Amino acid sequence: MATETVLDLITLALKKARVIGKGDILDDEDAQAALDTVNLMLDSWSLDRLFVFVEELQTFSTTGNESYTIGPGGDFEASRPNKIVSAYAQVGSISYPMQILDNGQQYDAIRLKSLGGVWPSCVWVEKTAPLATLHFWPIGAAEVRLRFTSALQQFPTLNTPVALPTGYKKLI
Repeated sequence: MATETVLDLITLALKKARVIGKGDILDDEDAQAALDTVNLMLDSWSLDRLFVFVEELQTFSTTGNESYTIGPGGDFEASRPNKIVSAYAQVGSISYPMQILDNGQQYDAIRLKSLGGVWPSCVWVEKTAPLATLHFWPIGAAEVRLRFTSALQQFPTLNTPVALPTGYKKLI
């Protein structure tokens, strides 16, 4: 059976689990509850690097501020990152790798946070909500490129078409 919509995927999963049988039809309330469960599962999987199948590479221009918000409606309009995988500053045709700080303690250890420079050499993502906050050091106006993982997309309705990489339909 080719899975076309989220409802098809849910119905197939419930049949495999023997919750419903051949010819059974899911009522609206149970279908909505199953959709909520699938979205909760995807939300939880977003925190585990092994389940995330997409890394985004985004380009941003820093303007000399110490920090920028990132996410829908933030200073940097993009998905809210869960984890930065790699980062570099692009100056002309040369890429300068940036160190990704693992935690706030490493950022706190920087004594002169307002130090200016041509391009940032390190970045830390502060996991604030609903937007994350990116802290760069030293500060300066530069083009930075961040590769990061973000939350897996949720299914808004039961009729949403399913487009997942190989193996994910079975996993769900």
